[in-house]
Amino acid sequence: MGPWYLNEAKTQNFPSFPGNTATTYRIPRTPSAFNGNTTTGFGSIGYFVDGVALFDATDTFSYINSRGSDGSPVGGERGDGVWNRDAYVNEGVTFDAANAHQAMNLHHYHANAPAIRHLLGDSVDYDTGANVYTESFNGTHSPILGWVSDGHPIYGPYAYSDPDDPGSTVRRMTSGYQKRDGSNASTNLNTTGRTTLPQWANQLQGRTTTLATNRYGPNVSTTYILGHYLEDYAYMGDLGPKQGTDFDLDEYNGRFCVTPEFPEGVWAYFTTIEADGTPVFPYNIGRNFYGTPSGGNTNSIPATATRTFIGGPSKQHSARDTGRGDGVITLTWDTVEGASYRVEQGADLENWDGEDAGFTAESITQTTSDTPNPATQPTQFYRLRRTGIASYDDSGFDNQFEDGDEGLLPGLTPGTSSTIEVASARDVTLETVVIVPEAEASAVVILLEGGDGKITINETPEGSIIESNGFLARNAVLFSEQGLIVAVVDVPSDFAAEGIDVPYRTSADQATDVEAVVDWIAERTSLPIWVIGMSLGTYSATNSAILLAGKLDGYAVCSASTSPVGNAGMLMPTGILELEMGQITVPSIVIGHVDDSCPGTPSSGVADVVDALVNAESVVSNVFTGGLDAVSPPCGPLSPHGYYGIDAIVVAFMAESIK
Repeated sequence: MGPWYLNEAKTQNFPSFPGNTATTYRIPRTPSAFNGNTTTGFGSIGYFVDGVALFDATDTFSYINSRGSDGSPVGGERGDGVWNRDAYVNEGVTFDAANAHQAMNLHHYHANAPAIRHLLGDSVDYDTGANVYTESFNGTHSPILGWVSDGHPIYGPYAYSDPDDPGSTVRRMTSGYQKRDGSNASTNLNTTGRTTLPQWANQLQGRTTTLATNRYGPNVSTTYILGHYLEDYAYMGDLGPKQGTDFDLDEYNGRFCVTPEFPEGVWAYFTTIEADGTPVFPYNIGRNFYGTPSGGNTNSIPATATRTFIGGPSKQHSARDTGRGDGVITLTWDTVEGASYRVEQGADLENWDGEDAGFTAESITQTTSDTPNPATQPTQFYRLRRTGIASYDDSGFDNQFEDGDEGLLPGLTPGTSSTIEVASARDVTLETVVIVPEAEASAVVILLEGGDGKITINETPEGSIIESNGFLARNAVLFSEQGLIVAVVDVPSDFAAEGIDVPYRTSADQATDVEAVVDWIAERTSLPIWVIGMSLGTYSATNSAILLAGKLDGYAVCSASTSPVGNAGMLMPTGILELEMGQITVPSIVIGHVDDSCPGTPSSGVADVVDALVNAESVVSNVFTGGLDAVSPPCGPLSPHGYYGIDAIVVAFMAESIK
């Protein structure tokens, strides 16, 4: 990586350097169907497998007809958008040896990326001393270099000569574009000037074939060479030559073909180069996506996502290879660059020694060796322990590896009950008791109590204990014993004195506060996250399920809050039914008690709530009976309203429904 310069003489340093952009990028798992109508636009349109962003062929600047020059960062104008500059041609001087540079701190490729190709074994040699990459075809099919936001893979330049035959010869793919130099009946811009657009650009820009004079580009010259602009190229499929006969790739720079990873076939993008590795237009992707770009930057990883690989500083070390010869044991480890390790050894799996066998990894693999004495050490075991890591900018990311072992971020240690302080985007905090079961959990439940929403927490040497009588709060441990991670949320700090009411419970602020808890949990586990409300807490749960769509995986209410009294009744005559419950799409649970005599939560309302969940993926409901005689008022927790005496039955029903 690097260095970067502003001029050919390499006397002026490029002003931007790579940095942590704290980007989480989503790519569809299934390639989208053909669309072809969406322009790639500026910025990241996908990512290579080394984490470097994929940009399209333009540098975002274009010719300004009225000024007679290109737009530029210095002039402050980008241009007319008709004659768009080619990034490789115009900015190539700022690329490093890997054909990469950065916009501010966003490191990216516009064209052939030899560094990642070298790492993946894609026919590129590297001279470390000279910092030079050289094309060296090895006869094998290119690997997947990255993924575009429409879900389609991008391969290196080499593929099967017959797109349907994996047994055919592997060769370099040829671009479907050519310069508009008069060949193949193309317009010769050298003689006509830049007065017309190629057909692909006409369609893209919605213009006629012949441009108005105030949309002309500059004549071809040493300053504005042919190839200076994207529109200097024509797609040969529009001129007469045929794809599959005269060239390989379509106007999107791809084709449908079988590949080693897709033996049944896939439409894929390809990198285009000359035989010596020089990038060839359009480099990686045409001006439009082949499919629909439904991927892109996202703020968080969905709770339901399964993590199949965690790299970077969170990568788990392992033994890659072992060898023995001449009495020497050689061990090759997968490591994290910049991390410190200790090799431990022992004659059994109980006792380990390795105080003096430390090292700092200089790359993603590290080799160590040992010379045991066969007479005194006939059996020898080895293991690697990470002891630390060099400081780095981890803004926006969670390191899910604890030095010395493998583990989750602090806060989800099995068999613990602890209080965390979650910071909301509203600049308030929420004390949340998190209870993690000893056994493997199947889901997370966020419990939102009724009444004024406040809970009482007692901190003990054994952990946090909730001393509130509300149905959800008093049964938090019981929920965890059912194999659920439990988060009991107290009121936000700005409501610590008076508690919360229905207007807050149904506000955007309430959803923002719960979102902070959801995000805290989602950073630490990929388990599904449910929100559960009780009594007035059903307003909070319902509001959260509506406003946090996409972040929650389940919704449950333990009361049918459909006929509120007092001020709440004046504001919302039918309770939670006044909310947009049709927007709730996740699996849902609705329960009540047949003897619930609280005016605001009649058991008859259970059916009404179920009926309102018209778009929920599934709805489970039940009206319970039985329990102990009430020792609190009708709306109190120690009554049928709070399932007094049948707690275990109700919790088991809800846990089983969630699972």
